[in-house]
This record gives sequence, C-alpha cells and structure tokens, in this order.
Amino acid sequence: MIFNKVIQIFWNKLDIFLAFFGLIISFLFFLFGKSIIFFVFGILIFIPCSIWLIFNKKFFFSLNFTDSYLFFKLLLTCFFAIYSLNIFILYSRPNLYERPFLFIILLSMISGILVCEIFTSNRRHILLILSQIIILGICISWSQSLIFPEFIGLDDWYHSNIVKLILDTHFIPEMFTYSSFPILHLIIVSITLIANISIKLSSIFSVSFGEIICSTFFIYLLSSYLLKNYKIGLLSAFFMIIGNVHIRFSYLIYPNAFGLIFIIIILFLIFSNNSGKLKNIMKILTILFMVMIILTHPLVSIFMAFILFILAFFISFSYNENNTTSNKKISLILPVFFSVATFAYWTYLSLTTRTLADLISMGFSPDILARTTLDLGINIPYNFFDLLFSVIPFYLYVSIAIIGVFYFISQRNHVLIYLYGFLPLFPLIIPFIFYLFGMESITLRWFLLAQVLLCIPLSSIFYIIGGKLISKSFLYYAFIIVIIIIFSFLMINSELGNHDNFSLSPLSKIKIYHTESEIIGYNFIINKSTKILSVDGFSIPVLKYHYNWDNYYQMDKQYVSGNIIQDNSFKIIRQEMVMNFQRSGILSREIVPDINNFMLRSKFDKIYENSGLTIFN
Repeated sequence: MIFNKVIQIFWNKLDIFLAFFGLIISFLFFLFGKSIIFFVFGILIFIPCSIWLIFNKKFFFSLNFTDSYLFFKLLLTCFFAIYSLNIFILYSRPNLYERPFLFIILLSMISGILVCEIFTSNRRHILLILSQIIILGICISWSQSLIFPEFIGLDDWYHSNIVKLILDTHFIPEMFTYSSFPILHLIIVSITLIANISIKLSSIFSVSFGEIICSTFFIYLLSSYLLKNYKIGLLSAFFMIIGNVHIRFSYLIYPNAFGLIFIIIILFLIFSNNSGKLKNIMKILTILFMVMIILTHPLVSIFMAFILFILAFFISFSYNENNTTSNKKISLILPVFFSVATFAYWTYLSLTTRTLADLISMGFSPDILARTTLDLGINIPYNFFDLLFSVIPFYLYVSIAIIGVFYFISQRNHVLIYLYGFLPLFPLIIPFIFYLFGMESITLRWFLLAQVLLCIPLSSIFYIIGGKLISKSFLYYAFIIVIIIIFSFLMINSELGNHDNFSLSPLSKIKIYHTESEIIGYNFIINKSTKILSVDGFSIPVLKYHYNWDNYYQMDKQYVSGNIIQDNSFKIIRQEMVMNFQRSGILSREIVPDINNFMLRSKFDKIYENSGLTIFN
C-alpha cells in the first residue's frame, strides 16, 4: 500500500524528479566532460531544469490575445514584400553557387514577421499562415538545391543511381540494400515518368516538397489537437520548418528522413479521437502507413517501434483524477503488432542471421557512404568557435524545448499531453548513451526525430512567454520579432542549415556540392580515359554512382602530406576541395599557395583545365 502511494507520488511529480535528475547530469558533464561540447551541453541542461524548478507553477495557457486585423495586414504585406525582395536577391546573386549573406538575414526577418502574424491572427487566417510557413520552408530548402546543377551531398548520388536503374530496367535492382526498401525511389520514379523531368527535379518536387508540406500540415494538426490551440499548432509547424537538422534533411534524399512523414501522420491518427464512424477508417490508415514505414527504412521502423512502446508503457502509469486509465488511446497490441510485422519482413529478407543483424544495425550505425567520405589520416582540427557554431543551434533548440517537455509531463490531468512529453526524450538520450560508451550511432538521424517531436513543446514555451509579454504591452511585439530573428538566424545559418554560404561558418566546414565546371570535367575524363583516376573522397560517390566508374584511387592523405604519388593515374584536382582543405588548416605547406604550380614542379603534366578542376598525368 505504502509502496503504491510512493509510486503514485513519483509519477505525479515526475517533472520535478526529471528536472532534479537533469541538474545532476549537468553537474556530471561539468566535472567529467572531456571536451567543451560536454560543458556547453551541461549549461544548456542546467538552465531549463533550473527554470522549471523555480517557475514551474507560472506556466499556463490561459492567455487572451487581442486580434488586430490592421496590424496583421501590415505584417502580411511586409512578409510578402521582403519575400519577393529575397527572391530577387537570390536571382541576382554575384556568386553562382552561393546565396548572399543578405538573403539569409532576410529569411530570418521573414521568420520574425511570420511569428508575429501567428500571434495576431484569428482562425480564418490558418490556411494563409500555413501556406506562408510552407513557402518559407521551400525558400530555405530549395534555395540550397536549385542553385546547383546536380545533386548535393553524398547519399543523393547513391539513391539517384537506384532510381536511374529502375527507370532503365523497369524493375527494382537486387544488388542494393535499399532494393528491399523502395518506397522513396518508386515515388521519385513515378514523378519522373509522369512529369518527364530530371531525377533531381523529381526528387525535389516529390521528396522535398512532400516532406515540407506533409510535415507542416500534420504537425499543425497534431499540436492543435493536443493543446486545443491553433496558434500553438501554427508555431509548432513554424519551429519544425526552421529547425537546423530538419533544414538539412529537407533538401537531401534520405529515406529515413522521408519516413518521418509517416510517423507524424500515425501519431496524429493515434492521438486524435478514433471513436464513432471514423474508427475503422483510422485503423486502416494507421496500418497502411505502418506498412509504408516498414518499406521505407529500417531506422524509421525502429523509430516507430520506440514511439509505440513508449506510449504503451507510460499510459499504463497515467492516472486521471479518479485514478483510472479510461483515457487510453493505445494498448500494447499496437507496438507488438508493428514489431512482429517489422521483424517478420526483415526475417523474410534475410537469408542468414548476420544479414538480419545488419538490417537491425542500420538504425544505429553510420551509413556506408559516411564511413568512406574522406580518408585524411588525421582529424580536421576544431577551434572553440567551430565547436560553438556546430553545437549551439541544436542545443539551444533542445534547451528551450526541454522546459516545454517538463510542462507536458506535469499535465497529469491531460493524458495525451502528458504522454507526448516523453516522446522527444528518448531520441535525445539514445545517441548520447552511444557516444558516452564510445559506440557509433547515426546521431543526426536520431536528432532529426527529436527536433521534429520537440517543436510542439518548444512552441508551447514561446506561446506562453510571448503571450505574457504581449499582454503587458503591445510594444513587446518588436521584442518578439528580434528574438525570433536571432533564433531563426542561428538555425538557418548553422552548419547543418546552410551548406553554401561560408561567411560565418566554421573553418572545418566542407562544401558538399559539385559545380557545373566539375561535372563537365568529369564527363571529359570519363569519356576519354581508361586509366585509374585519383580523386578526393567527396568525388567518389559521383564517379561510383553517377558514372558507374570503379577504377579510382582516393588521394585525400596526399593533400595532407604534400606527397602526390606518381602511380600512373590521372590526378583530378578540384579547386573548391583544395580551398576547403586550406581553410581547415590541413593542406600541406608544400602545396600552399598554388597546387597547380606544385603539381608542375612535381613533374606532373597538365592535360585538362577549367574553372572548376584541373587534371594532371
């Protein structure tokens, strides 16, 4: 009896216990952290936990806003005026492969204006503001993709090769890992055939566009249903769109990122009211999207299984005022059903236990491409600014959202809000556990899930604080705009949110795109040569998956050592990559300042040159 009372008290005050536990963790990071990252993260854990322990009784949603239609129209006019100006700035950019720094600043200003629109809006403006959030997301994402002639990053080349093979052979190739998880590739193939456009444009109009629109719409629906407040729903969609990890994955072809759409939809179907005539339809849709998840990526299946088991576990401890559990929305049947279906499909695909283990490990191990990108023989040095620039945006996002998580967990009388509060914690905890024990995990994918789930608690906190300020004085709108502009700038211009403009980027940042001149140079040498090509690590996916060329050497270590080996291969020297190595401080002093002169002094003959690359023999 006493034990049951203690357990009930613990669960009723779980937010307080978690805040105390967070303080302990932060002190452990201060005392035993091996790098500045641990110290920064310790601070960003300590602050929200302290704030919640001190002010937890002052967080509530009973706020009344005075809608100002005239002020809303002014903000709306400013939004589209600056947005149009920004499109013109992007179109007239002086550097072909770089968005102007002013463009990023204006994107941040647009974000601040949009948040104030949300605060001054009424229900008839919902679709208009959702449309503005979508076009903001499109501008942030597509501006980084459409300015380049081909794919960005590494994995995009791999997935585009699968799409190309499907188009050429009219069936799914069997030699790829993703041959058993073809949903994303089949969608791109369908759009390519229907619209008769390139694979790149097809991926933008299907994958990227689908991620932005569906995520925005269903995050709004989920947040609005949970908190019964359309303004928090709009803020949730906004904060998801400007999240730096979400920005990165919104313009790259990643099946695990695309699969998050189905997770958000399933969460909405689970949390929404499933009674009445729609109950059976909701069940059918839930099963359908679960099948889509299983066919998308093993990591997405792991995400979904985690979420379902977390919901089933914590709802068993949820008490309403009568200490009953009549408000259950999920039972153990659903996670067990999904897990069995997933495991059954994986078992069907695997001929051996090792193959099955490899499928499961895809949820926790870096992609093959990530392991074979650069082989420098040394680590790229990070200075203090590099570390802060890399970690502060995401950690700041998490730090503020954690206060909202505590608020959600404190809502014992609102079971759905209480349950949702636990969901973002686990994708944050799992990568850190792997990191602390020296094990590998694809941290960024787990952080993407965490950021998407955290956007709702984050919007709740901004709504509470912004509402309290606005209720005191109308002039606080200016303060809110400034805060949102700074916050948005940190997200949009972060290392993950911005890969083309290096005005405020860390020295260690590497450009992940190829220019038109480089592609022309590749076309020339591939068509003319049968010899081995020596290239940097970022060129390998292009050669391997775009040109199906496997006859290459990787020469990254030679840039570092300054010893370019005479091995009877063609040396492809990309000017952008050499500048990257020089900025990072790892380019050999023997090569600086001009690698072309160095190659000529080293008795190499120049056989081809354009503005993007030079080829030596």
